[in-house]
Amino acid sequence: MIVRWQCASWNSSAEDYAWAMLNLSQDLLRALEPNAEFHVTYQYALRDPRPDTTYHHQLQADVGPGPSWGKFVPPRFDISTHEVWLDNDVVMWSLPPAWKAFMAAPDVAMGNLCNFGYHGTYSHKLRHPLSSGFLGLPPGYTPDIRTGWADADGKPLPNYNHDQEEMGGVAYYLCEHFDDPHLVLVDMESEVPCYNPLSILGGPFPVVRTAWGTHGIHLSGCNRRHFNPTPILNHIRAHAGGSVPPFPLERAKECQL
Repeated sequence: MIVRWQCASWNSSAEDYAWAMLNLSQDLLRALEPNAEFHVTYQYALRDPRPDTTYHHQLQADVGPGPSWGKFVPPRFDISTHEVWLDNDVVMWSLPPAWKAFMAAPDVAMGNLCNFGYHGTYSHKLRHPLSSGFLGLPPGYTPDIRTGWADADGKPLPNYNHDQEEMGGVAYYLCEHFDDPHLVLVDMESEVPCYNPLSILGGPFPVVRTAWGTHGIHLSGCNRRHFNPTPILNHIRAHAGGSVPPFPLERAKECQL
C-alpha cells in the first residue's frame, strides 16, 4: 500500500509546526503499517528527510489554480495498489476499523465523515459530508477532483473558497463512485476528530473542538498558526505504542502562540 501526505503550511512561519506534525504522523503510521510505501508532496523547503520516504517538491506553477494545493498532484503514485491520502496534521496512534476494512477489500474506498459543513458549491449534492484531509482509494481508481459544481448546462457555479471546493470535490467524487457497501467511513466525531484545546477559551474559535479521538486527532488550524501543537505532539509521543489518553485541557494555554 501507499500512504501519501501533503505538507503545505499556509505560510513559511508555520513550517516548523507543519513538519513536526508530519514527522509524528509518519512515525506512528510506520509502526502501524510497517510495509507501506511513504510519499510526501511539499512546498517551501524540505525539512529533515526520512530514509523511508520519497519526497516530491511542488512549485505553484505545477499545482495549478484548482483547490487541491498539490494534494492530488500526481493523482496516483501507483494505481495498482491501495493508496491513502493524509493531511500532515492528521496524527493516528491506532488504525480505525474503516482503515482495516478498506485494506481488506479490492473495491472499497475510505472516507472521513465530517461533523461540520464546509463543502462550497457541492454542499447540497452530497450523500455524505466527507473531509479531504483523510481518504483512501482502492486499485484502479484515479481521483478526478473538480474545482466546483457545474449547473445543468455545464457552467461552473462561482466559488470563493478553494478549501471548501476541495472538500466538496473529494466528497462528491467518493459518493459518486462508491455506493455505501463500498465506502467505509472514519468518524470525525469520535475516531479521529478535529482537535483544538484553545477552543475552550473562546475568542477566534467559535466551534469547541476538545473531543479526543479513539484512534487519533486532526490538528486542524496548526498549518495556519492558530495554535502551537508542540505540547500535544509531545504528549502523544510520551504514550506512543498504546492507547493515548486525552491531552489535559488544563494545559490548553501551553498551546497559545
